[in-house]
Formats: sequence, structure tokens, C-alpha cells
Amino acid sequence: PVKNVALLDAALERVRARDVEVEVSYLDGIARDRVPTLMNAADVMVMTSVAEGSPNAVKEACACNLPVVSVDVGDVGDHLRGAVNCHVVERDPGEIATRILRVLESGARSDARRNVTPLARPVLARRLAGLYREVARR
Repeated sequence: PVKNVALLDAALERVRARDVEVEVSYLDGIARDRVPTLMNAADVMVMTSVAEGSPNAVKEACACNLPVVSVDVGDVGDHLRGAVNCHVVERDPGEIATRILRVLESGARSDARRNVTPLARPVLARRLAGLYREVARR
């Protein structure tokens, strides 16, 4: 229920009503090492959750420059801010469908990787090491 699949289904019903064929894949139960392959093969990632903190799926999509259509949940807006072909939308199936169609019609990837580069392990490790050095110095 938290993922709000009913909202996704309602949006996809509208997409299909426009004679656009879509295939849905869920990350639930997928081995972590397969996620980048699936995201690079996908055309759009859709997030319809009722509640999230900082959803890894959105950050992983950004890292793959996969376009994202998401409701405003958690910190998704921060990760998608200014990204080409990414949209933060209302919880409205019509609006979600419109944005999905726009992404599919464009055929373009996003440029959202730049928004999650500061979250890369090497970057975080350097920041954490710097913090430890500063605390030890004090």
C-alpha cells in the first residue's frame, strides 16, 4: 500500500488508452547487482509512493540518467531539481500519464546523474574522513 501501485496502474491505464504499449518491471525481489542493468534498459522510472525518506530507487535511476516521473515524496525533488526529462508531479493519474508520455515521446535520457554525484561512495568517504579529521583536531 505504501508504494501506491493503484495510482501507477491508473496512470498506465491512461497511457495505454493512447495506444502506447508499456511493460512494467518492479525492483522488488531483484538482486542489487541487476538494478543498474534494468535501469539502463528502461525508458522511465515512476515513483507513486505515499511515503518515502530518500528512495534509493530514484537515486539509482538518477545515477543511470534514467528519466524519472515521481510524486513529491521524501527528498525526490532535491534529486530531480533541474534535471532534463525528469518530473515531480501531483498525485493525479492524468498528470502522471501525461509526463510518462512526454518522456517516452522524447526518447531522451535525463542528466540527473550530476544531482547524485555528491552521494557516490568515494565522495562520501572523503567527506566523512574530513569530518573525523576535524573532530580529532578539536
